[in-house]
Amino acid sequence: MCGGFTLGWYSDDARWAAAVVRQVSVIVVGVTYRLAPEHPFPTAVEDGVCALLYLSGHTENLGINPSQISLSGFSAGGNLAFTVLLRLQTYMSTISCRQGNISQLPHIVAIIAWYPNVDNWLTRAQRRATNPKPSKNLSSLLTNLFDASCFPIAASVEPAYASPAAATDEDLTMALPDNIALCLCEWDMLLQEGKDFADRLERMGKRIRTESVTEREHAFDKSQWPSMLNWKVGTQDKQATDRLDEVYIGSANLVGRVTCP
Repeated sequence: MCGGFTLGWYSDDARWAAAVVRQVSVIVVGVTYRLAPEHPFPTAVEDGVCALLYLSGHTENLGINPSQISLSGFSAGGNLAFTVLLRLQTYMSTISCRQGNISQLPHIVAIIAWYPNVDNWLTRAQRRATNPKPSKNLSSLLTNLFDASCFPIAASVEPAYASPAAATDEDLTMALPDNIALCLCEWDMLLQEGKDFADRLERMGKRIRTESVTEREHAFDKSQWPSMLNWKVGTQDKQATDRLDEVYIGSANLVGRVTCP
């Protein structure tokens, strides 16, 4: 979901989910997490982990393959695509120590993150200064609401579960899949931190694909009026689904492809 951990519903991404189903022929599961301020950090991260564990525990009923799961999200949801896996890695280590068997836990093969916030250590002023078109930044009223609601305790932005950029290289290597795509926006205060994070992951050996949508602001694809969505939305959807299709085709001989019934 997209909404600073305070707004949104899983159906907000219905257009993207439909594109994935149509073009990649996989099952898509939309996840709603509890929202701030009633449920501040780290509730959203914990809910994401619970969702993955639920899916891996009900694979037969749901018709999914736990060895071939991808994560995707927009803005705050893009953040969760990374932070949930960092939190899951800790959980898997705990289970492994206690039970010696983590074979039933989900295996993530790819992440597609749309304009995610990945470095909450940065101040809003620092972020805003990176936008080449400041008039396209989200309003201070909105971003202050997001920050105060989700992170009422300032120190809570420091853990890697809030800011994947704060994680160690070792943790990122272990927790994240090899295939990662980021779709960023030129007129977005989150553009530079997304690029920096992508560069870091690439140096670590991850297979990274980064797209920067020119002359578009944060959440450019989230208009409530379909007629206002332009060709760039469809283009980015197609590029992202093509990347996802490549990942599944590449691993099909090993784990079998998950298709819609």
